[in-house]
Amino acid sequence: MDSFAPHKHPKVNAWLAGRQRYHLDFTPTLSSSLNQVARWIGLISQRVIKRASLPNVTDLVNTIKTFTEGHNAHAMPVIWVATAQSIIDKVGRSSIRRFRFGTLGADGASELALYQEIELAA
Repeated sequence: MDSFAPHKHPKVNAWLAGRQRYHLDFTPTLSSSLNQVARWIGLISQRVIKRASLPNVTDLVNTIKTFTEGHNAHAMPVIWVATAQSIIDKVGRSSIRRFRFGTLGADGASELALYQEIELAA
């Protein structure tokens, strides 16, 4: 679960308190590993599931396994081309733009302050 706020609502907390078998795991906002997982699921959905007519779960699992094996057989490494400074600059521009339009989250002021600290240190 991401760090979005609905899980903090008192009604949600009360519901969870009555269901001990449920456990929430939180991931950092904008977690790159989750983005990679979401992209992989999107790729499978686009190239396999939407194009197939699968009568049961076993066929679905086998089709995904076959796609994954074929994809991995021809996998190529990702080459990172962005510099750290270009990423910091992009985050800063985004924070400033979101601050101007009032779309920063609850911790938006700290996000903007952190960017400004980085800029001052550079």
